[in-house]
Amino acid sequence: QPNYFGQTSRLMLIHGYTNLMALAFEPEEFYPPELIDLPVMPPLEVQRRHLAHFREYVIDHMRASTQTKQPLTFIQAEQQAWQQIEDILLHLPPE
Repeated sequence: QPNYFGQTSRLMLIHGYTNLMALAFEPEEFYPPELIDLPVMPPLEVQRRHLAHFREYVIDHMRASTQTKQPLTFIQAEQQAWQQIEDILLHLPPE
């Protein structure tokens, strides 16, 4: 959502939250800022359409792994499904 963080009240809330998080972790536990790349995601409805197929993607990965004789655990198949959805969403043309 464009300008989601533009409201002063939201920015103040985020600022307070980040200060609390900074107290909970040691400095070496943080990622360097230059390694963080947060792209703009497509609209929520577009995301929902793809997320609705999550279980199908998991099953597809499980099936494919048995056919290649390299079985996956359910957790591995879920991770691959999440990565597949992420890849799809990040490569959609802008609306």
